[in-house]
Amino acid sequence: MTQQTQNQNAQEAPALAWLNESDDGESVVITLKKPIEVDGQKVETLTMREPTVLDQKLAQSNAKTNIDMETQLFANLCDIPSDVVINMKLSNYDRLQTAYSSFLD
Repeated sequence: MTQQTQNQNAQEAPALAWLNESDDGESVVITLKKPIEVDGQKVETLTMREPTVLDQKLAQSNAKTNIDMETQLFANLCDIPSDVVINMKLSNYDRLQTAYSSFLD
């Protein structure tokens, strides 16, 4: 590994320290910037499973707008109610978007 690659990896690592691949390799664990409440419980991390084509198709079929589709998709992938996603602070929502994008590489 070159010095440039090591430096680049060191610079990128802190930016995504909140995103970790799970042991099974089929999901990621997202440490939220701010805790949320799910079913009356304080939650600091969410697990997002890898999406399927069917997940995307179902989310699109029930949505009127792109944001509706995305929030429904994230709720499904994280196994939380969609109203929790809709009411999230943008700093947490951004982390969900980044986590979702990590499956598309």
